[in-house]
Amino acid sequence: MYKRVLIGLDGSDCSQSGGKIAISLARKLDAELIASHVYSSELHAQRFRDMEQGLPEQYQDGQIKKKLRESHDSLIVEGFDALSQGYYTWGDVFLIDDEAKKTAFIRGQYWGLKSLRMSSAFATEEVQHGFIEAVSQEIDVPALFWTYGNWSRKDEYDPLGAIARNDLPKLEALIERVFETNPTYSANGPYRALAAFWGGLPPLPLYKYGQNLPRALSYICPVVNDPGYCVACGDCPVSEDVDDYFENRLIFAQYYLMEKRLWEDAARVLQSILDDEIGERFVLYNAYCVDRAQILLEEVAEHL
Repeated sequence: MYKRVLIGLDGSDCSQSGGKIAISLARKLDAELIASHVYSSELHAQRFRDMEQGLPEQYQDGQIKKKLRESHDSLIVEGFDALSQGYYTWGDVFLIDDEAKKTAFIRGQYWGLKSLRMSSAFATEEVQHGFIEAVSQEIDVPALFWTYGNWSRKDEYDPLGAIARNDLPKLEALIERVFETNPTYSANGPYRALAAFWGGLPPLPLYKYGQNLPRALSYICPVVNDPGYCVACGDCPVSEDVDDYFENRLIFAQYYLMEKRLWEDAARVLQSILDDEIGERFVLYNAYCVDRAQILLEEVAEHL
């Protein structure tokens, strides 16, 4: 488990809240807490622009300034991506209360969208042709992936509202773009995300974004070792170590087998997670998946 927790503090109300969360997390993990004073991103960006006039003469060239700004902005984007991922993990793994989890995902979505819109090309395309078209040309995989993750998890608390807001086409665009750009990102995360997307939709016949279990299976098969269900997948799994990441099997059980009411096979897959060693590569999420598998197994047992 984690031995150190690092928190950046800039004096804002948000960072004070983050500091309280960091203290709570460090206590829970019995970890060392490290605090660092940082500038808020907006303030730092303004100060960077203010400092430009004081740069040595050799750095006053327009092209050099442009490169310095791009380098600076890329660091800000990485920070936004880290915030988006951090809020997702906090809400997904550490929080229990539904309202608290939803709040974390809302904040994670905010920082993910802010990261995407740091790109002038994305912002311009969004204004001129819409969000989906901008996403289709974006290459910042972490921003796309964690924006999707937080947004989709937030919408789980209000699925009908997500339909009314027309969120689903935007979510599909985000995760399909990640899958197209880097399908192995975050230990094959796009496969799991797409399987959960299509398997977790409400069963609405004749609606494009109704539950589609065959499609869910087509995305999860490449990351599970289950030839009985994945016989049609000629090159599955995509790697020999897919079982090392427990969430692959968890998604298979939760969003396909359980949705199909294949209770015995769901129990088999979930039990396999409980029987395996957590290992050292994915300690946090494998431990989380063991807890989730136990909860789902109890639900499956009611149908056996």
